[in-house]
Amino acid sequence: MTYRHILSTRDGAVATITMNRPERRNALSFAHIDELIDALGAVAQSDARVVILAANGPVFCAGHDYGDMVERDLDGFRALFARCAEMMALVQSIPQPVVASVPAVSWSRPAISPSRRRRRASRRRAAAAAGSAARRWSR
Repeated sequence: MTYRHILSTRDGAVATITMNRPERRNALSFAHIDELIDALGAVAQSDARVVILAANGPVFCAGHDYGDMVERDLDGFRALFARCAEMMALVQSIPQPVVASVPAVSWSRPAISPSRRRRRASRRRAAAAAGSAARRWSR
């Protein structure tokens, strides 16, 4: 299959599938999802040992392509989301591990461990309690 939205390459045992729609921030259209499914299926049937899922441009993937969604009715949305779910299930079910090559700017906030959050909250509560106790004793 000839691809418009992705690049599929092979270097020894490593298969690389690169989303190639940087002008749309690699947003997932129905055609883009179809190409990903086809490429993942081809890799699953090959002797590749690992799949790298990469993206051209500054953004790994902006989600669904709203330009592709705007003209769809309810049945169209259901078909799009069912196809997307099929692609996600394929990523998990192929025999090769799939590694996403995501730029560092893709995370949404700094990761704070739950224990660190608890310590911060505990310090705030202690400071608030100490402040209210100090106010009571100073009267």
